[in-house]
Amino acid sequence: MSKEKMHSLLFPIFDVMLNGFNFIIILYISHRLTLDGFGIFSALMAMVGILFIVGVSVQTYVAKNISKARDATFLLKGIGGLLFANFIIVLMIPLFANILRSSWLSIIMIVVMWNLHIVLSMDRGMMQGKKRFKDLNISFYIEVLIRITATIISLRWYQHYEMAIGSVLIGIVAALVHSRWLVQKNYLRRSDEDNKNISNTENKAKLELRRLMMVMVGNGFIYYLSGINIIIVNRRIPIVSAEYGLASKFGALIVAVIMSIVTVLIPYMGQIGNDEKAIKKFSRRWFIVMGSIGIGIWLGYIFVGPIIFPIIFKEGYKEVGKIIPYQSIAYIAMSVTQVTVAFNIINERFYHLRILAVGAIAFTITLVTVPAVIQWVIGAEIAINVLMLLVHLWFYFERRQGYEEEYAISLLERHQTSK
Repeated sequence: MSKEKMHSLLFPIFDVMLNGFNFIIILYISHRLTLDGFGIFSALMAMVGILFIVGVSVQTYVAKNISKARDATFLLKGIGGLLFANFIIVLMIPLFANILRSSWLSIIMIVVMWNLHIVLSMDRGMMQGKKRFKDLNISFYIEVLIRITATIISLRWYQHYEMAIGSVLIGIVAALVHSRWLVQKNYLRRSDEDNKNISNTENKAKLELRRLMMVMVGNGFIYYLSGINIIIVNRRIPIVSAEYGLASKFGALIVAVIMSIVTVLIPYMGQIGNDEKAIKKFSRRWFIVMGSIGIGIWLGYIFVGPIIFPIIFKEGYKEVGKIIPYQSIAYIAMSVTQVTVAFNIINERFYHLRILAVGAIAFTITLVTVPAVIQWVIGAEIAINVLMLLVHLWFYFERRQGYEEEYAISLLERHQTSK
């Protein structure tokens, strides 16, 4: 077996272990902070997840382009747009602090880590696209282990959610220092050689920007759905926000395990090309695998959870064990939906954006308008996520042939051809 294949097989295993470390540190934070403090921390991390849409999209885009031998260097020209986005976010710091019931300092730290995460994601995209999963694993482990160390030290000194947010920032800085060194040493020269004959015309840049925006919007809706619920509960039902936020981490664990496998699959699917039969065969097999993994974890929560939950949750979190089995149903549906989105993005088919847009709007309106009772919120999560999954799967397999060309990109390409 080649080193590349061995690292591809080992990546999900090490990534799942890493998510286990993440999970343990979340439990540690829940023990060190007050109930209200942990509720605010969960809402802040939900905001981080939504803002990190940009970085995740950049990583997916760079990995996809490198796997298809396309140019991705035009991203370096997007500094102006990034500065403008920062200006808008800085103006909204008071609003974010009010909505999240947090301090200005915590929002400022999140803005800083958002910028650093975009650069870090470009580096990780190069590793992923070239199937250097060992380097990718090391990058993730540096981030998480440094974060864990900083969290344990800082919360022993001062038990406040700002310290936990600052520890996340320190982990990202450490990973970025490592990735910059690694890319400069091993990747940058090779990337230049791969792309030296690719034209960088203005039309080419517009086409690539449109592709990136479609990736960003697709990822955006998914991460929005997995974060806005925590923010809304923290604002509408603060008395249960800590328990709800902790329960959400168990659901997010399902998503993390499944998406770690998708990380490995992205460059392989990118190499399939436009062979519709091969894409469907590949997708069907992995949808079954992902769904089975999600259901397996869910069954563990049902049968093993009642034994473990009373041991790991401190006083004040006793209701979490009752929330997890129900909320996890929504996260299983969300994770498989996320797989369809990832596969569509790789194959540059973006009809699913309309489904996600409608789902995101319906999800937000429902959570804002239902009675401020946690059972209603979880019921709405399950109903909307399961419905979105069914619609996505139907479009993916039954209507796929009718959407051979992604509408926005194909319009631009036809416009270029007509010139």
